[in-house]
Amino acid sequence: MTTTRRQLAELKLEDRFPDVMREVVQVRAELGYPIMVTPFPQIVCTQALYNIISEERYGSVSDQVIRYVLGKFGRPTVPVDANVKDRILARPRAKELAAEQPPLPPEELRKRFKPGISDDEFLLRAAMPAEEVDAMLAAGPANRHYNPDVQALFKLLRELQRRPATAEIVVEKPGFRLELRSSRDHEAVSA
Repeated sequence: MTTTRRQLAELKLEDRFPDVMREVVQVRAELGYPIMVTPFPQIVCTQALYNIISEERYGSVSDQVIRYVLGKFGRPTVPVDANVKDRILARPRAKELAAEQPPLPPEELRKRFKPGISDDEFLLRAAMPAEEVDAMLAAGPANRHYNPDVQALFKLLRELQRRPATAEIVVEKPGFRLELRSSRDHEAVSA
């Protein structure tokens, strides 16, 4: 819903949000009630948006909707509405997408990568450009703990690091005082 609101705002159509939400219900029913877990909410909401802003319903259809109707994401819970299906599959683009080669089975795809990589790395390499995966792996693991409360302190420390050397820093607020003195002065840090 957040993405849909943002898209409508970018198009200066914020007032059409209720219309799009009603259309989401209709599109979902017509597409056979896809489970609303990624990527299906994006597919359904985008089609609803197209239906609202286009001259006619299903006048514009994404490749993902065509692939969905072709069954490339599996079988829907209930059949796709016959009229909608016919309209979508009558497009020249549907014929092109129907001719797409299916993805390689995992055991064949795995042969394209160096032996011994983990399942996680295999999935990343199968779905993303190699240079992006290499960069991710080079960056190392993400911090396991993130505390937004300390971000202001980190920002302060980064700012202090950019400044010329100082012999003494004092941070004070009600109930707290922190004094830092240069080790050149051979004084201890107190808090």
